[in-house]
Amino acid sequence: MFIPMGEDIEGFCTSLLERGLAPGTVELYGKHVKRALEGKGGPRARLLDGALAPKTRRAILSALRAWADFADNTDLLALCK
Repeated sequence: MFIPMGEDIEGFCTSLLERGLAPGTVELYGKHVKRALEGKGGPRARLLDGALAPKTRRAILSALRAWADFADNTDLLALCK
């Protein structure tokens, strides 16, 4: 599995700030993406964590959706091959 490096997350967060998202939201999205992709079992395991509140699951899904959009618009997906 591709694990994003710090500069990938920074680029992601910068792109979100440029799109006008609030700094607090950007910070949270960065944390969610990093935890989901670096954690044991990947994003699926993170989302299936029974201790998460539904609101947190939705926030993680939203962050991962934004990450997927960022990765598609940059060359990050090409690095996964």
